Amino acid sequence: EDGGTAIEGRTSVKKTSWESAGNMFARLQEALAGKQKKRLSLGELKALNGVMEQNQTVEDFNQNLIVESLRSIAEIVIWGDQNDPKVFEYFLEKNMIAYFDKFLGQGAGAFINTQLLQTLMMLLDNINTPTSIWFLLSKNHMNSIITHKFDFQQEEVLAYYISFMKSLSMKLTPDTLLFFHNEHLPEFPLYTQAVGFFNHKESMVRVAVRTLTLQVFKAALHNELTAEFLGRTVPEYFSNLVWVVGNRSIAMDACLRSGNGDGPATPALGQLEGHVAEHLDLFCYMSDVIMLNFKALTHHLSVQLVDSLFIPLYVHCITWDSDQTMTPVVASEASSEPSEVDDNADRSIGIVVALYLTAQMLLIFDHPPVVNTVAAAILLGKAELGDQQPGDVETLSFGLRQMMLEGDRLADVSAAATKKTADALASAAAAGGRPVPASAVVKAEDAAAADVVTDDHPTPRRSTPDKSNHVERPTAECRAEALARLVRLLDPTVNDVVALQTMVMLHAVMSNQGSYGRIVKAAGLIRPAAGVGVGSYDQELVKALLWVIEVTARADHCGRLCTLGLAIQLTLQLTITPPEEEEEDPKLLAHPPSVLTSEHRALVHQVYDFAVAQLLQSYGKYADSGKEARGRFLDTFELEVKRVKPVKISLLMSQASVLLVPSSAERGNMDFEWRLPTEGEETARRIMQTFFYVRKLWLKVIREPETLLPLRQPKTALAVRESVDMSMVKDLIACSVVSRTGKAKNLVQVRRFMLVDPWRLCLLEAQTDKPGYGLVRFVADLNNVIACPESHNTRALAIVIRQPSPVIPRGAAAAGKKQTAHQVIFSGRFVFDDHIRCVAALQYLERGRANLRAEKLCELESLLGMAKPGDPEPERSPKRPWKVPGREPNEDNDSEHSAIIAEPDTP
Repeated sequence: EDGGTAIEGRTSVKKTSWESAGNMFARLQEALAGKQKKRLSLGELKALNGVMEQNQTVEDFNQNLIVESLRSIAEIVIWGDQNDPKVFEYFLEKNMIAYFDKFLGQGAGAFINTQLLQTLMMLLDNINTPTSIWFLLSKNHMNSIITHKFDFQQEEVLAYYISFMKSLSMKLTPDTLLFFHNEHLPEFPLYTQAVGFFNHKESMVRVAVRTLTLQVFKAALHNELTAEFLGRTVPEYFSNLVWVVGNRSIAMDACLRSGNGDGPATPALGQLEGHVAEHLDLFCYMSDVIMLNFKALTHHLSVQLVDSLFIPLYVHCITWDSDQTMTPVVASEASSEPSEVDDNADRSIGIVVALYLTAQMLLIFDHPPVVNTVAAAILLGKAELGDQQPGDVETLSFGLRQMMLEGDRLADVSAAATKKTADALASAAAAGGRPVPASAVVKAEDAAAADVVTDDHPTPRRSTPDKSNHVERPTAECRAEALARLVRLLDPTVNDVVALQTMVMLHAVMSNQGSYGRIVKAAGLIRPAAGVGVGSYDQELVKALLWVIEVTARADHCGRLCTLGLAIQLTLQLTITPPEEEEEDPKLLAHPPSVLTSEHRALVHQVYDFAVAQLLQSYGKYADSGKEARGRFLDTFELEVKRVKPVKISLLMSQASVLLVPSSAERGNMDFEWRLPTEGEETARRIMQTFFYVRKLWLKVIREPETLLPLRQPKTALAVRESVDMSMVKDLIACSVVSRTGKAKNLVQVRRFMLVDPWRLCLLEAQTDKPGYGLVRFVADLNNVIACPESHNTRALAIVIRQPSPVIPRGAAAAGKKQTAHQVIFSGRFVFDDHIRCVAALQYLERGRANLRAEKLCELESLLGMAKPGDPEPERSPKRPWKVPGREPNEDNDSEHSAIIAEPDTP
């Protein structure tokens, strides 16, 4: 009994000690929570207000105390806004926001200023109650802080000041605008102070100013007084903004001329990328302003853009066909980049930058008056600008408006313009009828005929039209001259820089949602209608595009794959008609007819024959090197089939490298399509992709579907989790699959049935609810399967599934991704019941892979015309060797079969 009592006593003591420790931690948590609660309370705010009353002047000994107190006040006010309304009421009652204004007015220095601005930003970003925001912005304290004379020479002060103003702009509404805009003076400090930094050297400051002004414009859209104020003040801001954009365009051209382009680390490429990014941001910002539908702002900005930037600088440099503007810059013309643009200098840029920026403008802007004015000036010849008001459809350029109203007559003039274009090109073409450089055709005095010219000031000279008389529309001669000029720009003889930018500009005009249909139709840049006759397109333009395709298809030419792909896209867009509505054949519906003439069809066929011969020559070099080299060629060929995609214009135009003369150097890890190939494997890849591009064009022209690519692919794909009747399968081998799965790479062993068909390795799992059937758990391309017997276990195979030279998506090179030799998809051990089954499985895999590669090589040689007469054509797609319940094999299904479709966690 004494022993039992002692044990019970020790147990009770231990229990009591644990309970006391738990209570201690609980009390500590409660104390901490109480302290936090006490710190974020009305009482604490009152105590901090007392500290502020005792420290009315900032001194060296109390500046840290003031900063910490203000920061604590901000935290309590934010907490009170969400939890206790009395806290914010006390904050307003004591007018504690005045402390910020008072301390800033004492000129305490950068430390106090930055801390106060940071605390104000914290308040503005975290207070969301409308009433709290209303009172926080009242009593003109914010305007006083905005107009305070900060020392902006200190970068930290400027950064906090701009961020503070940006936070203020995010709280702007039509109701809160009255706190910032004083209509009696009139003053609008938030806007006027911000626009003073629109051309600051720091990009962060410029972006913040654009965001702030957009917020101001949005809020003022529904406030008449502020809208009236902005209507009086924005013209000066927009004028300066457009002038700065023009200066940046000139600086971009100077940077392009000064770049040496000899390697990826050249300073010129980094500077050029900065110019490209800045122009993209500026164009997107100005487009956003126009899209606000703020009539006064849209009017003023459109006028400035057309009168001072697009027409006099961009379009004028395109239409001024001089040797200086036509010749792309090269390394030997390098000169130091000017830090500033001389406002008194001749405001002109080269043809490459002019085409690039015009294309960017047409890709980003979709305001019809602006887009149509620029499109008409480029496509239809002389632009009748006169006293134009391009910001408003009703007051648009009188000549252009008259042309729009008389749009029904444009089709008649278009036919005459096409004939004039042919005559103009015939007189200036070289032997063979191919386009020649403009420098060999156009004279300098042609520029004197332009209606829009520039002087020392960017505003174009205007002639006052007599509106009492009928305004002369652009004649057929003007349009023929304009189209002939564009055709001459499509000359890739030396390099493809100018031709590529010209095609991007044409694509932008055709795809712009705001472009007037009749203008595009009159220029011949429209898809032929269904049922039209052969040759119903601008034949000279298409002939020039076919010339670009023929030249850039050569492996030894200084042309990039993106140029070839874009030329083919434009050719198809201009010559392929919509399918006939009464067409009943689904294959013909998927491949609408082409209106190419027999002459142009012969040119396409000639280019296709050349691409085939070029690929055959490349294949012959690999075939002469042995069986292993032929296998590498086959692997590369199959991967390039999957890689070829339509050219993405937006991604292409975001790259500064497209402005440079093509080179094989990987500037900034650019994609393969945007540069020239190096010797060896990249040259073979270039030839393959050229073949795929041209083959696509040829099949579209002859209206035939693709039946030979990809090589040796089953028409019926086998999907994971598909049920298969295993009684219909002959060679089915049971095995145990051991592999590491999941993020933790745990070793897992599962029971499966292995099946090897002519194309794939499949793993089936027996279905318990359906005897005799198996569920597909894993599918792999047999061409990617490598099997080796294990030396220490005669019943096991080590199987690795990998893809050689994996395809890197477009744009991945810019992210720093490199192409590796291969990528392992699956790795594991296959353990069979006995040695005989292991040997049989190894034979199935090796023999199946060898037969598949041999058949693919046979199909490749047949595609290249190497098959001997009388040789049997390889069977394209044998039927599935098993039965799928509830589904018959679809022999017409041409869907692509991915290399790997698998569940790696549960093979």
